[in-house]
Amino acid sequence: MKKQIFATALSSLLLLSALSVSSCDNAEDEATQAKNPNEGNPDLVLLNGFESFEQDFQILKLVNKFGQVNVNEEAEYVKSGKSSAQLRPLGFGTSTAEPYLVLPTYSTRFEFGYGDFTNVQKITFSVYNAESEPLEMGVGLTTGAIASLTNRLPVVTKTSTEYFTLQSGWNEVEWIFDPAVMSMQNDFDLTAVQGVYLSFEGLRSFEMDVAPTLYLDDVYLHYGAPKSTTLDLKLKSDAENGVWEILDFENFSQTYAYWLNAPTTHFPTAKIVTASSAGIIADTNNLLEVTVRPSFGQPGYSYLYLNGAPFKKALAAIGEDIKNNPQNYVIKMEVFNASEVALTTEGEENVLSVGFGVGDSWAMTHTVSNLASGCRKTFEANCAKILTKSGTLFVEDPSNVRIMFPLYTTDTDKRDRTYYFDNIRIEKVQEVTT
Repeated sequence: MKKQIFATALSSLLLLSALSVSSCDNAEDEATQAKNPNEGNPDLVLLNGFESFEQDFQILKLVNKFGQVNVNEEAEYVKSGKSSAQLRPLGFGTSTAEPYLVLPTYSTRFEFGYGDFTNVQKITFSVYNAESEPLEMGVGLTTGAIASLTNRLPVVTKTSTEYFTLQSGWNEVEWIFDPAVMSMQNDFDLTAVQGVYLSFEGLRSFEMDVAPTLYLDDVYLHYGAPKSTTLDLKLKSDAENGVWEILDFENFSQTYAYWLNAPTTHFPTAKIVTASSAGIIADTNNLLEVTVRPSFGQPGYSYLYLNGAPFKKALAAIGEDIKNNPQNYVIKMEVFNASEVALTTEGEENVLSVGFGVGDSWAMTHTVSNLASGCRKTFEANCAKILTKSGTLFVEDPSNVRIMFPLYTTDTDKRDRTYYFDNIRIEKVQEVTT
């Protein structure tokens, strides 16, 4: 049973969301965003200690109908100082997207600017889980302004989410930041980070009493010597057996080699998990898990993007032969359907479409179908047949790869659909010259 919280409810903050950006927020300009966070600051910077109502609470952004944030002054739930933030993440009853809270990295009103993450080593959070069961919290960065759309949830560009399991009681969360790895995120600007976000499961309810209770305190940015911005993917090449790794999600360098895009009301989630935790027998230890959600009527597909850098590195390891004889090589990946719905050939709402791109030019000509619930299949496409929309061979000028998921609505199916991807590679399959 939860203890009585001696807290001050912030009625204005309960209504705060990206749909109602204040005039003060709008006044925050690029000049402040560009301030050097290391100038005159120690290596340890307190981003938010939740001590000041105006500076620490009023600047928070609540996205996707987050729920409630209250001031807590009960000492048991305060890590340092006199207060902490009580979080009650809920989400919106007619949205399947995850609600999240944004802690801005800069403010013109309060004259601080920590948007340059060049020398950030890690971010730490003190989080108290007041529930009897573990909770999952996602962490990431927002890289653009929050835009409000009429009759829709707000839109903000953000990096992929890294998830942490919060046990009951106090948790010291440490998110390691690596600029080289983060460079694989789409349009990521290391010097213009606008916020740190915390995401939680959307409960698809309008009743606040079902929301869990957590307490957040002491969010620190840890600075240090600049890290290398050179990306080392550490991909394995086995020319003798004709196998070149692209992505198997085993190495830390591949942590952010993917990102998502979809309408805000049914935004999917993606994370790297172990095969054992997913209950799947796989060729490697780790898998990329993607959970796709039904739409409540807002049109638009959900996409998973795979960064083109690993593809380019694998192709470079093979050499000119794959360009001269692309028919001898096949791109493969393992796909697991953990959904209760089979992938079939009965229309685009039942298949995964895989597109290969040069720049923003895409050709959705390869599909994954005939994959029953609970089954695994090897997707493969011959490199001589992997063309971009303009007709260019993908292996000649590779860019990102885009996977489009089935589109369905809550009118037909309210269940989430989960897919796992693993062991993306190039294999030499034959010796045939053109």
